Amino acid sequence: MDPISVIVGALAAGALAGAQDAAQDAASSSVKDAYAKLKALIHDKVRGRQAAVTALAEHEREPEAWGPALKLELARASVDADPAVLARARDLLAAAQSSRSSGGDTWSVDARYSSHTQFGSGNVQYNQGLAKTEE
Repeated sequence: MDPISVIVGALAAGALAGAQDAAQDAASSSVKDAYAKLKALIHDKVRGRQAAVTALAEHEREPEAWGPALKLELARASVDADPAVLARARDLLAAAQSSRSSGGDTWSVDARYSSHTQFGSGNVQYNQGLAKTEE
């Protein structure tokens, strides 16, 4: 993944964490903190570039709609050339991944006496076997 995509992807992950309910766990707090640090660093880098400042602010509210404009403006400002920005973006992505794997859609299920059970999120279950016939 190119550096600009890493940075914009990290900002999108941070914006998503910021939009979540305040009752989220501590892992979400680490994502929000990493997001605030990355956003502040980028804001310092694009200071004086109104189009970049606008894209950064609007991206927080609508990441999908403003992603392309933000990529363009960050590239114009050469934000991807700063190793500190890229390191913070990777830290944010790691924190977001950790948050997803340590909470959210995880369950503890005792399935010892069950059959035809499906676990997960967004998965598909295929049932195979012989159909019962009437005698």
